[in-house]
Amino acid sequence: GRLEEAETLLTGNEDFGAATTVRARLHLARGESDLALAVLDEALGRRPSPMLEDAPLLALLVDARLAHGDTPAAGHAAEALAALAEQAHSDWLLAAAELARGHVARLAGPAGAATGHYRAALRRLEAHERSLTAGRARLAMARALRDSDWAGAVTWARAALASFERLGARRDADEAAALLRELGSGSRP
Repeated sequence: GRLEEAETLLTGNEDFGAATTVRARLHLARGESDLALAVLDEALGRRPSPMLEDAPLLALLVDARLAHGDTPAAGHAAEALAALAEQAHSDWLLAAAELARGHVARLAGPAGAATGHYRAALRRLEAHERSLTAGRARLAMARALRDSDWAGAVTWARAALASFERLGARRDADEAAALLRELGSGSRP
């Protein structure tokens, strides 16, 4: 959540490939989806097809496309991520792909479609239930349930908040606490 410090650390290192993911995340955190897309498109356009090492970039591309309002392109990126995950037979990547599919479904499809993807992601993350990714899956589930299941949304948001606080993920914790306030529930049980 310390965006200014991250930018300071990146200054002068924009040409390093290892900085691509961080630069894109920084742009997204600031609401600069155009800049995030430019960074990601440049990085992913270097090869004719995505490779396994591109999985984090594809996950970010889904978020950037959704932030930019391009749900169909986000869906294509989510499916590219899913294809890589299937090839790798990695529960972690398969969970990331389900999260990406859930984010797309939440904006494009029926309300229940997103929760199915989030549940699948959480099942794949059972061995990593204390991870940042699992916390983000819980928060995504809470957001998906916001309009249809108040109690479920509060329960998932509280679980996400506990995960983020334990990990010291302040920005994510702030998002979970904000959702709890929107739901009319304090950030504490």
